[in-house]
Amino acid sequence: MAKGDYAIFIFFFVLIYHCRGDSTNQCDDESIVHYVGPGDFILGALFDDLHDQGCTNANSDRQYDYEGFATLHKQEAIVFALEEINKRTDILPNITLGYDIYDTCAQKQLAVKQAINQVMYKEHCRYVEENFCAISKVDNESKTHAPFIGVVGAEWSEITSTISFHFSAFHLPTVSYFASSDELSDPVMFPFFLRVIPPDKFQIDAMIALLNHFNWTSVAFVYTDDSYGKTAFKRFQNKTENSICIAEQFGVDSRSTKSDFDFIVKSILNHSDTRVVILFTHQTYARLFFEAMESMDAIGKFQLIGSDGWGSNVHEIQKFSRATKGTLKIRFVDKIVPQFENYFLKVSPGNRNPWFEEFKTERSILKTGFSKESGVSRTMDSVLVFAYGLDALLKEECPGLDAKCVQEIKENFNGTYGRTLYGHMTSLNFMGYNKHNVSFFSAGEDIGRYEMVNFQCNDDQECLLVPVGDWNSISQWTINGSAVIWGGDANNELPISRCKGPPQWRHPWASFIIVLDSTGLICGMIVTGAYIWNRNHSLIHASGLGVSFLILVGVMFSYLLVFAFVTKPSAISCYFLRSGYMVCFTTHFAPLLVHTWTIFRRYKAVTRNTRRPGFTSSASEIFFSLSLILVQVAITIVFLIVTPPESIIQEPEHQLTCNQNDTELAVSIVYNVLLIILCSVCAFLTRKVPKNYKESRFIGFSVYTTLVIWVLFIPSYVNAPIANWKVLILSFAMLISASVTLIFLFLIKLYAIYLVPDADMNIYIARDVKAKPAEVSWPSEGGRSGAGRVLRSRSRVNAISSATNFDGRRWSYGEAIAAREPVSTVSMVKTHSSLDSDAVYPPQSLTGQGHIYPSEAGNWL
Repeated sequence: MAKGDYAIFIFFFVLIYHCRGDSTNQCDDESIVHYVGPGDFILGALFDDLHDQGCTNANSDRQYDYEGFATLHKQEAIVFALEEINKRTDILPNITLGYDIYDTCAQKQLAVKQAINQVMYKEHCRYVEENFCAISKVDNESKTHAPFIGVVGAEWSEITSTISFHFSAFHLPTVSYFASSDELSDPVMFPFFLRVIPPDKFQIDAMIALLNHFNWTSVAFVYTDDSYGKTAFKRFQNKTENSICIAEQFGVDSRSTKSDFDFIVKSILNHSDTRVVILFTHQTYARLFFEAMESMDAIGKFQLIGSDGWGSNVHEIQKFSRATKGTLKIRFVDKIVPQFENYFLKVSPGNRNPWFEEFKTERSILKTGFSKESGVSRTMDSVLVFAYGLDALLKEECPGLDAKCVQEIKENFNGTYGRTLYGHMTSLNFMGYNKHNVSFFSAGEDIGRYEMVNFQCNDDQECLLVPVGDWNSISQWTINGSAVIWGGDANNELPISRCKGPPQWRHPWASFIIVLDSTGLICGMIVTGAYIWNRNHSLIHASGLGVSFLILVGVMFSYLLVFAFVTKPSAISCYFLRSGYMVCFTTHFAPLLVHTWTIFRRYKAVTRNTRRPGFTSSASEIFFSLSLILVQVAITIVFLIVTPPESIIQEPEHQLTCNQNDTELAVSIVYNVLLIILCSVCAFLTRKVPKNYKESRFIGFSVYTTLVIWVLFIPSYVNAPIANWKVLILSFAMLISASVTLIFLFLIKLYAIYLVPDADMNIYIARDVKAKPAEVSWPSEGGRSGAGRVLRSRSRVNAISSATNFDGRRWSYGEAIAAREPVSTVSMVKTHSSLDSDAVYPPQSLTGQGHIYPSEAGNWL
């Protein structure tokens, strides 16, 4: 099967799928109405708004359908443009273009059916004379036809995406004058799509610039739940996450009822600080919203901002003038085409257009300039794109437009020629009926240009769409604010629409947190400086100099991280927060766990009179601490890769916050809580260690307090209803945790160093220990283990943290044990004339005999 056959197979499969789900059976209707005209090449056209409530409503009794009437203008504009081209000698001389126009009734299933009809040249000529059919019968068994070269349309983005995708299977171009969804910019999904209007990304940019111009920071956003509305809302949400609150957001579709729209209006009214409502919908849904405003007594309560999907002309919204007064409408730039208006006014009711008779009532309200409001100039420019492109193709393939060559192309027009035609169309640059150069940039798009109009009515309820501004993607808005009539305000004052609650970085609590955090950070810097200055003091050494500084790093990091919590979220700050806030907790408690476990092991060794346990040096403590910290670092890195940090909007409060992977949070919390629990166990086991054997009691105070903080923090954080409260809870938790660690582990020691006399320092770090009777075998003078004296004592052994070596450094009792020499109550109280009279020394330090094994960095216990 050839590549083209695969495409056709897929096309028909999709068609069958659509028809199977079509409850109206329109896919089986062999009497579909269409509007055709003969030619050497046939240009198709699809329209959605002629009967946007479904084909069953065609010819039904109604007063006015201005939207359908505007679509009729565009249909006749295509015919008029083709007739003008057929008269010209500079474009396609001696070659005529015909047309085949369908009404999709705003239904995707029917649009697919009609796309098949156009491509496969099926003959449906109801309401049309035989000689106007695109297919002319030669005999009963064979037909000749003009080649179909592409389609103009459709209007709705959702339907345009459907038919463009299908036509791409046959390599046939689609040019739209109204479908603006960003989804259609995808060249992979829609490789043969062009449009003579800007995509919605520019319209959203224009709306955001408008909101910023009038300092509106809170809006409600109502959009159609299709490719047109959803894509636009997503872009708006992403572009305004740092600046504009979305108080309410609603997607509507064909299933939305009157009660649904009443609920939407009521919900928006509940936000008293939100006056601006963006209505990014089609005309059908806009009408339902206006009706809901009237029924819910919301007249004068909203400043409406309308998209290009509704209100293109004043007649579409005049019926709802009370609700739409003061509306600011963004619409495409269009120009009046006088020659078309003259043509249309002369068209008789007997015109071959099968839908012309339906709109005879609307013809009575036509005024000069109606072609601008109907988008006629854009429609005619779409026809010119095909004409110029086909002209370029034929002149390239058939020099001099040789008649025989042209005839061969007509008879063999296929996907290859379709691709070539599309290539010529994308290279065009010409002055169109819209009075600007038609050209295509990336993804077959035009540049962004819009006009803003204001719906104004006088006392006689004569309404107009008054131009009050222009926007383009280069120079942005030019707005005549003095000419604007504001929505529903009797005094015609600029409406105020502000965010109800301040973001966390503007919250009153943020200032309080910053003051506390700054105080803690300054204290942390002072403590760090004091520790560096007193790094050789015995009390600092006894605490483990390495782990102390490692814990201080975690404390300082916590204080710095709090600043990031109360600043405006961004991609950078979110990366810093997510990579740091759990790591800094681990930097607190991993060294503390290792240190308390080391204290416990050393204490057990002393009370049992055994030799010093292994892996209790400062280097070992630092190694194990860093290993535990690296586990948390690895967890963080994995989740940063899985869910990259970014700032997001938390709805419905529309609070800007950092994204968070719930699994990451759960794993990190479990790991840190495990460290805290183990720390608490070790602190409890070492609760009886005398204070001269380091700060076990203060470690206990620190760990128990932190455990209580976490028990309160976790449920409060998880159950916090809005992002602001989550940030405040987490900030306070980090502040309290860092401050508790700073006070109990560091400020206490500095207080003792600077304010407590050495003789009284045992108040904080010294206490008697009740040693169990034990036998200690001491080494002989040769240093080898042997039978020696046995020391038995039930008396209280005084703490010896004040003991000093010959170099003036104080020793602990553990160091005396480490020296592996007999220690008796007599030798422990010996004095030396050259040393401190109140100091207690190991015997060998006095005699100079034997072996002395001081602990590393003086931190034996």
